[in-house]
Amino acid sequence: MTRFKIMFLLLLFIPIEVFAATCDYEENAILNNEALNVKANYEIKVDRYKDDHPPDEILGTPEAEDYYVEEEYIQINILNLTENLYVVVTNDYDDTEVTYNYSNTTNGNISIKWSHMMDLVKYKIEVYTSDNTNCADDLLRTLYVSLPRYNDYSTYAVCDKVPDYYLCQRYVTYEKVEFVDFEKSIRNEIAKVEAEEKEKNEKHWYDYIVSFFENYWVPIVVIVVVAAGGTITYVIIRNKKIRGNAK
Repeated sequence: MTRFKIMFLLLLFIPIEVFAATCDYEENAILNNEALNVKANYEIKVDRYKDDHPPDEILGTPEAEDYYVEEEYIQINILNLTENLYVVVTNDYDDTEVTYNYSNTTNGNISIKWSHMMDLVKYKIEVYTSDNTNCADDLLRTLYVSLPRYNDYSTYAVCDKVPDYYLCQRYVTYEKVEFVDFEKSIRNEIAKVEAEEKEKNEKHWYDYIVSFFENYWVPIVVIVVVAAGGTITYVIIRNKKIRGNAK
């Protein structure tokens, strides 16, 4: 074996150290500031569009010509992405992973549509440095957005009595409640509200009576029935209003 071949074989086994590009202090500070400016939120949206396939019961009627369908959904917004950043978005519902670069945005803003309205879901948004930097693929920040679910109990007639009760809210952040538990809880809440309302009304009436006799000259008529003789005696007591300068 020649000396050349031996040197060639030795070179195959010599590890080559690769140095990854890194950002200096100034660039790192700029990138971290851009990452901190990335925001994420959600909003409830409703799209209204004309449906060319109305229900059979209104076919041939004027209503069919003007039949629209409304679609309610949640929109996740990721804001202020720059060319120096990209985001990797996942959720705990189906583990879908999507990467968004600045080129996928509208002036740095991203909108994601969520239509599984009956399920709770949490989105995870990881902010990385892009290839435009000297330290690509560095994770700078992680954001989380938890979405509520649509509560179908909110449409029940019984909720009209306690619309502000947590089990009657249209969108909620707790897991599905069994109907038997919902019914028991809502009945207890209605009884509580009615009792409080009754107590409030009774107190209001009592305060009104006290105020009335304190502020007006009125005769208090006491009717005394004498059972034996069957006679009725009227006792009139006049309540005098006390003036500030009276003695």
